[in-house]
Amino acid sequence: MRRATAAAALIGILAQAPLRAVEPVFSGQVDAETRLFWDPPRYPGQSGSLADPSVDADLSLAPPRALGSSFDYAIEPYLRWDAVDPHRDLLDLHRCELTFDRRGVRLKAGYDVVAWGVLDFVNPVDVLNQADVLDDFLGRRRLGQPMLDLTWTSGLGALDAIVLAGFRPMALPGVEGRLRPGLAVSNAADYQGGWGWAQPEAALHYSETLGAFYLGLSYFRGYRPQPDFGLAFQGGMPTLLPQYVLEQQAGFEGQWTLESLTLKTEDVVRLNLDGTRGTRACGFGARYDQGALFAGGPGLALLAEFDADELPQTLVVPFTNDVFAGFRLSFNDASSTDLTAWMVWDRNLCRPVAAIADLHRRVGDWVGLDLGYRGILAGGVGPFADLSADSHALAKVDVYF
Repeated sequence: MRRATAAAALIGILAQAPLRAVEPVFSGQVDAETRLFWDPPRYPGQSGSLADPSVDADLSLAPPRALGSSFDYAIEPYLRWDAVDPHRDLLDLHRCELTFDRRGVRLKAGYDVVAWGVLDFVNPVDVLNQADVLDDFLGRRRLGQPMLDLTWTSGLGALDAIVLAGFRPMALPGVEGRLRPGLAVSNAADYQGGWGWAQPEAALHYSETLGAFYLGLSYFRGYRPQPDFGLAFQGGMPTLLPQYVLEQQAGFEGQWTLESLTLKTEDVVRLNLDGTRGTRACGFGARYDQGALFAGGPGLALLAEFDADELPQTLVVPFTNDVFAGFRLSFNDASSTDLTAWMVWDRNLCRPVAAIADLHRRVGDWVGLDLGYRGILAGGVGPFADLSADSHALAKVDVYF
């Protein structure tokens, strides 16, 4: 309720802005998706349906008004409805912000998503926005959060100073949902220090591109977005209680592009509030763009990454010592067909734990088709032990406008 009231107030303020005639722009896409689970559910209360249909809409509204040459604003809501698990239902303001941009200074105020990092699979430096794990448990969608973002750009690079408010706990599946732990997750949250959801958070980020090199340095003080879990009782039943730790994080990201080869790295050190060292995480990756396999044929990109994290391995921090290998085929046809596939190898278990594949194809200007596969390969061991019955396929129809 607090978040909805603040969002409505912000939209109202933007709507009262002075007018300057421009063409209205309303665009986005609506997706009808079905997840197909062929194995019976593992836990009581979970839906046994083969199909889990849902509808989501990713919208972008640039209203027919503006504030002058230095001002602009945008509204980008995201909506999702699920037929099986009401915990997946969502109304999120991905962006709802007012922007001032003049002479190398940009100030943004409102809901926004700010992405840090250069790796393709796991980004340890990316901590500002909460992950939307209910969209895709191995996906990359982030949730909007209220923030004030001041950027200064010069010949020395870009420096961002960000203040965030309204911390968003990670939303996890409900009792009816698939892809959940054996114990239900409590609706409450335990904040280890600070003011809970009202705790102000702050971040700094510096970035610069020097020829073929890109580097980024970051600092964050706030709640780690991935919770730890404790045991609690809700309605007399044991549940998992998410616990959020207030900490600091210093990060580095770098990328070196050498014609067809791109090398990437990310490294973070998490600090306790007193400045003592907490945990560390790092990742290294490479991408090789082969180009067309033959004249007029599809383009091939090979991808590989390594990730290590000193955090305890859990369902929400599944990758702590893993190797990722995959490829991307871009068919360069009129339908924009592309195929991406990944395999994840857990170095602690010495076996693969997950496989991901996605095929996308446009059908005309207004419709797209997506097919996907999410495979849990490690059985009853490793970070996905609770999800051993939750391998599934995806089928989605996208409508663009």
